[in-house]
Amino acid sequence: MHTTSSCPEGDDKLLHTISVVQVLLETSEHPEARRAYLPELLENLNAFEESEELMYWSMLLLLEMNEADIVRAYLLPFLQAHPYCQWAWALMGISFLELEPELALACSCKACCLEADSRFYTDTERGMILGLLLTGSPFTVPFLPKHFVEHGSWLAESVFDFPHQQYTPTVEVRI
Repeated sequence: MHTTSSCPEGDDKLLHTISVVQVLLETSEHPEARRAYLPELLENLNAFEESEELMYWSMLLLLEMNEADIVRAYLLPFLQAHPYCQWAWALMGISFLELEPELALACSCKACCLEADSRFYTDTERGMILGLLLTGSPFTVPFLPKHFVEHGSWLAESVFDFPHQQYTPTVEVRI
């Protein structure tokens, strides 16, 4: 699989980079192609640091590649410039799941408080929060309203299975 090619500068290069990242997200059976594209991706992230769309798709790819450190390195300055960006807080939370569950919870709670951009969809933070709270995680909740646990109309059944499942971020793009 060949992922690099010469393309014009500027907007065309940005669109090309976004397209390549989206293709790489769909081709998980080619981890070597993802790894080979990483230096060019990082170069393009630096060149187009204001592109929210490139940042979003790139962070998803990097999370799938288990590059949470790189995700945090790029999202931290992005969030400083865009503190109300819901998807960025959600993905930052995912990046902290293994390292610091408390920060994962904090970032996910922040994401829940913000309005989602219809161009980007990461409906994971609410499930993450409930999963972290319902497990024997380092955080404890003084109480979880008994009615909601027993009758659970607003809790998806899968949330209760969260601790027993491998976590994989899911993404749906709304156009």
